[in-house]
Amino acid sequence: YGGGLRNSGLAIVQRSDILTNTATGGGAYRYGGDGDGGGVSSPGSLEFVHGVVRANLAQGTAATLEYAGSAEGGGINSRGALTLTGSVISANVARGATGAVAGNGDAGGVCAVGRLRIENSTLADNQALGGAGTYWAYGKVGGDATGGALYSYAFGGIEHIVISSTFSNNIAVGGTGESAGDADAGGVFSYYTLTIQNSLIYSNAAIGGLSTANGSGGDAAGGGAYGLGDLTLRVSTVLSNTARGGNGNGYSSGGNGGGGGVFESYNGAIRIERALLLSN
Repeated sequence: YGGGLRNSGLAIVQRSDILTNTATGGGAYRYGGDGDGGGVSSPGSLEFVHGVVRANLAQGTAATLEYAGSAEGGGINSRGALTLTGSVISANVARGATGAVAGNGDAGGVCAVGRLRIENSTLADNQALGGAGTYWAYGKVGGDATGGALYSYAFGGIEHIVISSTFSNNIAVGGTGESAGDADAGGVFSYYTLTIQNSLIYSNAAIGGLSTANGSGGDAAGGGAYGLGDLTLRVSTVLSNTARGGNGNGYSSGGNGGGGGVFESYNGAIRIERALLLSN
């Protein structure tokens, strides 16, 4: 939990860098351990001001037999209140482990479950990577990948808001396998409620996993943003993002790709005000 910092109370981090740390789960016979917060794991309240979180890794661990470990929050995994101001979250990775049923990779940059405010910040070049499914007896199931830059989970009416920030060149890639993993939200994944205003979502990609046997490629949705709930885009630009399904193998089908710029799920609503969606 938290390769660089584990915070269970109140942490105020100013003009500081959190670099090249790793959080890795432990190995096991049936269930591999999960990697939680490559740079920071924070069940408490965290204020991060004019700092850098870069090149950290959250890594799931393989199991000898069945279920490989998942990873969440390559840069920051926050379960309390999180405020990012004037900061850079870049080149972090959340990677699920290889296994019979591979681990998922969620939130390459930031996972936020409690209250969230991001302002004047950049989330760039982060990766959420599903693990590879490798063991024949269980069908070689590739891991899913969700939220290359940000995984926002605003349950219970908690406010999640992004202001004057940039999400660029982040990716979510489903794991390879006979049944390849899906990829949702190369840039921003929103569960429940998220407002993004005066911001840029640029050149992010969701890429479904490749099938390695006679199975289907993974689906991909929301190259720039994926809303599983209510998503508001206000005075923002969504530019040059991609959602691409993975290739199938043999006689099986390739994965579907949808919502290169923004994908809004059936059980939510999207509100777009004075925004530009271009060349996705």
